[in-house]
Amino acid sequence: MAPYPQRKVITFNRYNDDFAFYINYGDLSFLSQDDLSVFGSLNLTTVKLSGVGDSFQKHADAESKGIKAHFNMDESGVLLLDRVESVFETIVEEKEEESTLT
Repeated sequence: MAPYPQRKVITFNRYNDDFAFYINYGDLSFLSQDDLSVFGSLNLTTVKLSGVGDSFQKHADAESKGIKAHFNMDESGVLLLDRVESVFETIVEEKEEESTLT
């Protein structure tokens, strides 16, 4: 019940290999069975992500901050999966330089 347009980000923290997730209608428990039958399936789409395992192998020395799926919903209520990204964090240690001044 939020205003349009809007953006949402869903973070998946438990995956380190390829996986799929489902886009479904929200809570429709207030509708009768007859009303629900108009929808057909409550599943809008299935998103299958590949390359996740390769991404984790490529960044094996970094800490995973999750896989983020970015969604946009336009003024017409059309939902778009904008992008999906793996986020990693590396810690860079600073070296102390010795002074040449005495």
